[in-house]
Amino acid sequence: YSDLYILLNEDEWKPSYLDKNKGIVNTRFDKFNDMLITDIKASTIKLWYKNINGVGNKSKRNYLSVLKGILDIALFDEVINKNPMIHIKFPKYHAPKIKPFSSDEVQLILKQSCDYNFNFVYYLAMGFYTGMGTGEILALKRNEVSLQNKTITIHSTRSRFGEGTTKTYGSQRTIPIINSLMPYIQKMYDNNNTNYMLTNQYDRPYRDSHVFCSRWWKPLLK
Repeated sequence: YSDLYILLNEDEWKPSYLDKNKGIVNTRFDKFNDMLITDIKASTIKLWYKNINGVGNKSKRNYLSVLKGILDIALFDEVINKNPMIHIKFPKYHAPKIKPFSSDEVQLILKQSCDYNFNFVYYLAMGFYTGMGTGEILALKRNEVSLQNKTITIHSTRSRFGEGTTKTYGSQRTIPIINSLMPYIQKMYDNNNTNYMLTNQYDRPYRDSHVFCSRWWKPLLK
C-alpha cells in the first residue's frame, strides 16, 4: 500500500514533493515491514512515533501525514475497517521567526560580495531587492525582464528536480525593478545573450542554488 500510495499520487505532486515522500516511504516505516496492514494499531504507531529521534516536529508531521495517506488507501479498499491514525495527535509545529537583514547589513553584504563572481553578486541583489525565491531567480528568462517598463514577470522556478511552475498560482506575479537593482539587472542583461538571465560558464542555467550557498554565501557571511 505504500507503493500504491506513491503510484496513485505521483502525477499530482511536484517532483520535489514526490521525492520527499518516496524518501519517507523508503526509510521511515521499517517497523511495519513485517506486519500485515490489518495488524497496525494505534498503539503500534504511537510506539513507533515515540522512538523517532534526531528530527523536528515538522518532519514528524510529514511522516504521520504519509502514513495516514497509505492507511487511507487501505481503508478505501476496505482492507481495514478504520484508519488507526484517527487516534494519533499530530505534534505542534511553529515556524521559526525570521529576522531579516537590516538595510545597512544588506549594503555591507553586497559590497563585500563584489570580491566574488558577478553571478553571485547579481543573485544576491535579485534576492534582496525583489524578494524572489532562489529558484525563481535561477529560472528567470530575458524575455521576462522589461528594462523599459522596469518590471520582472515571474512564471517558473528551478531546483535539482528541474524547472516547473511556481509553488502556487499566486506566486506568478509581476514585480517592479527598483532603482537600486537596475545597475545589476542592466549589467547582467548586457553581458548575457542566452535565454536565461543567470547562466554558468557553459551558458546553461544553474541546476540549483547549491554552488552559491556552499561556495560563496557562507564564507561571505562569516
